[in-house]
Amino acid sequence: MAMLLWSLLATFAYMVADPVLAWLAPGVGGLVEGGQNAAEALAGKPAGEALKSLDVSGIATQLVGFLRIVAKPVIVGLWAIGMLALMAAPALVSAARRLMRSRH
Repeated sequence: MAMLLWSLLATFAYMVADPVLAWLAPGVGGLVEGGQNAAEALAGKPAGEALKSLDVSGIATQLVGFLRIVAKPVIVGLWAIGMLALMAAPALVSAARRLMRSRH
C-alpha cells in the first residue's frame, strides 16, 4: 500500500512539474523588478542601480529554465530511492528488532 501511495505521489509531482514551472516563469520577472524597486526605496538609488546592473532577472529566468530541465529526472530519482527504501524497510525493521532483543 505504501509503494502505491509513493508511486501516486511521484506521478502527481511528475505531471504537475511542467505546469507549475510554466506558471511561475512569468512571475519571476515581476518579482525581481519588485525587489529592485524595494531596494531602491529602502537603501536609496545606488542600491537599486546596483541590482539592475547585476541583471538578476536574466539569472532568475535561467534558473527557472534549469529547473524545467532538472525537475522531472529528480522526481524519478527520488521515486526510485523511495521505492528502494520501502522495499528494504521490512528487512531493516526485522533486523532492528532482533538486535534489540539480543541486547535485552
